[in-house]
Amino acid sequence: MGRDISLGGMRVNPNPLLKVGSDLRLAIHVGGQDTPLVLTARVHRDDGEQGVVLRFHELDRESSRLLDSMLESLPVLEPGGSSAQPGLIVSEILAQV
Repeated sequence: MGRDISLGGMRVNPNPLLKVGSDLRLAIHVGGQDTPLVLTARVHRDDGEQGVVLRFHELDRESSRLLDSMLESLPVLEPGGSSAQPGLIVSEILAQV
């Protein structure tokens, strides 16, 4: 599961298999989209229990446009909302590259 997503990257749940500096191919699923957006990302930082920070890279113009469109379609969450896991994005690691 991903969260804190932006045009620059996102945070994912802790995963001992993800090492800082590793490159990944990700599929990001957002409601209302038939196919996921497939991106490459690099493991930027491991924050332990807080998760792993990924930075997107090598985004072409179309991928950037689609990601921006997906971000605009996400619900706006108020700070201190009632959800235990606010702003979760279904993401899938397709491969380590």
